[in-house]
Amino acid sequence: MKKSVVVLVIAIALLSVILVAFTGATNTIVDNQTVYVSQIILLNQTLKNPADPSKDIYRVLEKQSYLEEHPGEEDTFLLSRDENLWADYVIQIRDYNYLYDHLGNSLKLEAKVLPDEATNKTLNFNGREKDEVYATVSNDGEVKYQTKLEEVAVIAVHIAATDGSGIACNVKIQSWMYI
Repeated sequence: MKKSVVVLVIAIALLSVILVAFTGATNTIVDNQTVYVSQIILLNQTLKNPADPSKDIYRVLEKQSYLEEHPGEEDTFLLSRDENLWADYVIQIRDYNYLYDHLGNSLKLEAKVLPDEATNKTLNFNGREKDEVYATVSNDGEVKYQTKLEEVAVIAVHIAATDGSGIACNVKIQSWMYI
């Protein structure tokens, strides 16, 4: 009887390790049936100009993969030296005239949380107070420019989970002329 219990416990432990390995759920925290957010992923992808698909309206850079391909270019993701604030994603606006003329001078950020089983998937989007003269950020992720983007250097957006996990990410939006 004791052997079968020990074997059952070992089998359950091995099965748990295998499930974690295949699902990537190593950062999932479960507390009293609450599954907390472990990661926030920006869903925005590079947007091509419909009139000329060889040109980007904006392109999205993800810190980890970009730095693997471009070692030594960490400053691309630096939001502020004073605050020592880093971005997880950079959106480079390459055609601000299209953004201004066709997208209402705004950009909608879309993000999702991991794991998919997170109990509370609500996210808050916030801009920096010092950027409000250039752009406002709504709680649902719309960045609305107060002026034509070519006049704006960098806008920072902080996306945070509301489930108490403390998980957040920063997005840096910059116009082409400041790249």
